[in-house]
Amino acid sequence: MLRKLLPHLVAIAGMIIIVASFYPKAFKNHRNKMVDIEHYIATSKEVDDWWEKHDRSILWSDNMFGGMPTFQLGANADFQASKYITNTVMLGFPRPANYMWLAMISAYILALVLGCSPWIAALVGIGFGLSSVNVLYLSAGHAAKVRAIATMPGVLAGILLAYRRSLWGGATLALIWTTMHIASNHPQMSYYLLYLLVAVAVVEAVRMWGEGALRKFIKVSAVLAATGALAILPSTDVLAPTVEYMPQTTRGESILSESEEKEQDETGLYKGYVLQYSMSQGEWWSVIVPDIKGGSSPYYWGEQLFTAGAFYFGAVLFSLFLMSLILMRDRIRWAFLVVGVLAIVLSWRDASWLTDFFLDSVPGFSKFRDTKMMLVLLQLMTVVGVGVLLRDAANSKLAWGKKLWFSAAAPAVLLIAFYLFPELFFDFQSYIRPDQAIEQVGMGQALSERLKIFRADTARSIGFAMAAGIGLLAVVKMSADAKLSQVKWIPIAALVGISTVDLFQVDRRYQSADKGWIKLFDYIYPWEATPSDLEIFALETQGNAELLAKIESAVQFEREFVKKQYGNAAVRGRNFEKVKHSAEFSELKENNHYRIIDLQGAFNDARSCYFHRNVGGYHGAKLRRYQDLIDHMLMPEQRKFIEQANTDLSAALASMPMHNMLNTKYLVYDKTKRPIPNPLALGPGWFASSIEMAGDPDDEIARLKRLTNPRHAIVPPEHAEAVAALNVSGPASMAGPLDPGAASVELTEYIPDAPSYHVDSEKGGLVIFSEIHYDDGWAITIDGQPAELLRVNYLLRAVVVPPGAHDIHMSFSSRMFSLGVAASLLGGILVLLLITLGIVRVLRQQWAASTVESAAV
Repeated sequence: MLRKLLPHLVAIAGMIIIVASFYPKAFKNHRNKMVDIEHYIATSKEVDDWWEKHDRSILWSDNMFGGMPTFQLGANADFQASKYITNTVMLGFPRPANYMWLAMISAYILALVLGCSPWIAALVGIGFGLSSVNVLYLSAGHAAKVRAIATMPGVLAGILLAYRRSLWGGATLALIWTTMHIASNHPQMSYYLLYLLVAVAVVEAVRMWGEGALRKFIKVSAVLAATGALAILPSTDVLAPTVEYMPQTTRGESILSESEEKEQDETGLYKGYVLQYSMSQGEWWSVIVPDIKGGSSPYYWGEQLFTAGAFYFGAVLFSLFLMSLILMRDRIRWAFLVVGVLAIVLSWRDASWLTDFFLDSVPGFSKFRDTKMMLVLLQLMTVVGVGVLLRDAANSKLAWGKKLWFSAAAPAVLLIAFYLFPELFFDFQSYIRPDQAIEQVGMGQALSERLKIFRADTARSIGFAMAAGIGLLAVVKMSADAKLSQVKWIPIAALVGISTVDLFQVDRRYQSADKGWIKLFDYIYPWEATPSDLEIFALETQGNAELLAKIESAVQFEREFVKKQYGNAAVRGRNFEKVKHSAEFSELKENNHYRIIDLQGAFNDARSCYFHRNVGGYHGAKLRRYQDLIDHMLMPEQRKFIEQANTDLSAALASMPMHNMLNTKYLVYDKTKRPIPNPLALGPGWFASSIEMAGDPDDEIARLKRLTNPRHAIVPPEHAEAVAALNVSGPASMAGPLDPGAASVELTEYIPDAPSYHVDSEKGGLVIFSEIHYDDGWAITIDGQPAELLRVNYLLRAVVVPPGAHDIHMSFSSRMFSLGVAASLLGGILVLLLITLGIVRVLRQQWAASTVESAAV
């Protein structure tokens, strides 16, 4: 038994050493500085604070974009089986090493399912884990994306095992890895994976039909479909409310019908937005020549909006993959050819008719931007092809002859042609994106430098491609020779070493071993308050002894907590300043209600959300109505303010009615200087001074653009009956003044998903809140009695109140979230139980087989 396990233990130990060698700082209490992770920490700060201080999840956060659901910001069930499974497989490795290890062990298992030896499986695992896609996106902080990619081989392994050898073993394996894959919460990667899985299922159906086993195929497919459904259950606490939320975001249907949206699919994203990070037609060859289009150099000449580096799968590995497409005996090759061509063509930014067809007609495709991500299927297919090719070569299933020689030489010959005749195959200019290098240094110098970059990396890849061909020939030759077959592992081991060096070198272009790392403490507390932040803090706490006492108590609590977690060093000097600021602004946000706008990067930077409630922020799925507001109101108002601020500040502030409605109390134009206080901000709520009815959404926006009085209410037709009884001088369909008399609105208790107000008025009227309306989940009561929550001014909440003093309470709940939490709990228990039973059954089968084998001997 130990003799069988030893090669696997050596291979696994080797992969662990490679992971530790690539990310040495991760094992020394450092983390990679990841911009997107920092953004996430900032945007989810309010959610995390409420969990820490009040021991409960909030379903609504006011941290950015005036408020939004927290379904994508950390609100989930207390028990998640997928976390236990994933953490077990990751062996407790620190980030980002854990994701690289997850990718390696996932691909290693796939190779074993394909019948590969430990040496070949190690090559497959290392190659998949070191693919530059993983390194690039981990360095950017796209951990969910890499986790989804890392688990793909395990999902495929389970499916192939179920179809080809062991139904229950395969179903168990598929359940484990699919549960982890779904839990990564990256629908785009799951959507693309389905293309490959469907293609593989079709190939398996044809194979089994030819063998007269169609009934078995139907049975296995039914079990795998049930397995996939079960794997979703532990993640329903996130998925179920997201299904409810997404139609109201920029990924749902358009609300407006204006010209800005003419290129948009009715239920998807803008075509230009979908394709702006996609590749030029020849750029996909970066899978074998990293700088085929300049990589991350200033001379980059591809068509992506910008790029941090190449999708490089390794010259050794991709050369072997190209050989496998010619030599592979497995019918899965046909699935790879179809899906591979599809992924390549759909990765292009200069869209083909096929891209247009998929965007217009294939369900779901237009929901995701950055179509080059479909090349991760090629990443997966590459290592499968390598594993199958070398397996067949090592088992003497490849014939020595012209076909083998042609296949072994073809990749190197192709690359030599690239090197000798570059302009015959590739363009060296950008035609869609602005070609900045040519603009800056001129056509001649730019093309000359680009040719040098191209040829340098092509020459490098030629050498590795030749090594791959020689390695394959050596394995085939030695396997056919009885005297040499015992040492055929030597060329395979050489391929492992050469491929590792190849990928390691390119990956180091994008991730340094010792640069770009921060201490674990700075990873958890990434932000320091700027002079602008501190000035806002001083203004908001000035003269408020009660609030200052609460803040001091919060600081001491945080100090003790951090001291226990990270030691005394974490509460000294600069470290303590970060802890102090985190606690201070957290307590301030809970007690004072205001918003800011950072005029530098208002809608693509989340830093300010760490300290303040924000009109801006950064998120991949904003509410559709809020994006409309950004495009039609907020951005134009900010531009107008910047134009007027130096000459007439009062007029500039008055020109921002929508910002004033959103209670934008401070404008930050330079983080090192004092912010601009905005005395015109309307606060948490106010009585409308006038009203008018609007028609369709386009009419609402048009009227909002003409608005000068921020206390004015523009009401959509669905709420006409609710406002009909208000004191309007003229028909309800016409504009008219409202007179509530002496009136006030006070926020009495702030809970993000359950705020309370006290209102008082002589005559009653329409109260508008500086809070974002959301169609599903918000309810409102007046003095404990249910009332109708209205939407006015395109996306603000409002309610009609009678005269006198009243207590108003709003609450946000999600039936889908509640159902999702329950399903997640029950589904998680069921999945863990089935995985345990499946593992026990497989072990019993293996034990029975080994017992029979021993008895026969």
